[in-house]
Amino acid sequence: MYSRKLEIFIAVAQEGSFSQAAQRLYISPTAVKKQIDRLEDLLGLDLFQRSSRGVKLTEAGHSFYQDSLALIDQSQKAIHRAKQIAQKSPYLIRLGRSFLNPAQDFFPLWHRFNQHYPQFKLEVVPFEDNQQSILETIKHLGQGFDLMVGACDSLKWLEYVQLLPLKEAKLTCAMAKNHPLKGKACIQLEDLNDQDLIMVKEGHSQSNDALRSYLKSHYRSIHIIDAAYYYDLSTFNRCEQTGAILLSLDVWEDIHPSLITIPLAWSGPGVPYGIIYSKEPNDQVAKFIKVLANLH
Repeated sequence: MYSRKLEIFIAVAQEGSFSQAAQRLYISPTAVKKQIDRLEDLLGLDLFQRSSRGVKLTEAGHSFYQDSLALIDQSQKAIHRAKQIAQKSPYLIRLGRSFLNPAQDFFPLWHRFNQHYPQFKLEVVPFEDNQQSILETIKHLGQGFDLMVGACDSLKWLEYVQLLPLKEAKLTCAMAKNHPLKGKACIQLEDLNDQDLIMVKEGHSQSNDALRSYLKSHYRSIHIIDAAYYYDLSTFNRCEQTGAILLSLDVWEDIHPSLITIPLAWSGPGVPYGIIYSKEPNDQVAKFIKVLANLH
């Protein structure tokens, strides 16, 4: 907030000695003398009377000293006021939350972040998991709300957003509670033979496409049924009402009360899961994401 030369000048005036000021400031006496000489040259004034016993302020130097103290005091008060304003005027992070994206994994991370940055506040904004409108929501992320938390390997979504990964969501099988496979601890791929399997359409999800390709090559008796590019609650209702198996994720195991979710024995990729935010976030969201990346 103020010149280093000014700080050195005040130290010399108060100590009455270049060497004593140097000890106080943890620099050499030569460096102190050079800074004072430069300050006097800059101002065109003699600030000190030099003698073998030390230095003493001139009349002009005394006036400059009093004003320098006032300047530093005002600078410190300005910093203090700015910090108080920052505390009272919180940065607001708006979190979108929906039925399929409840953001439960986000809140422990938020609490850790907020301990270090209490000026940030969180607003939870509800939105709908609607197959027809979700892409528009993603395109305009940063307008209605700043970020959401969920699974994301959608090629279309990633044209508009970026992801801070928190973990990998594992592929699972969701099915009605009376399904013949309900007692399995883990669904093997061969268990899916002769079953109806609902999956996201080809060409939209890398993890789904990898599994689909493998099933088509090795388990041709599985009847794959295309779902929409995006799941919503109607997708889970369809699974329960038709008796088909739904390719799902472990993070969605409690979505539908009439369905059970069983792990799938699949060694291929899962789905990246994390904080989804705009490719062009505002400054406060960018700072928030940067700090979270270090905390996680």
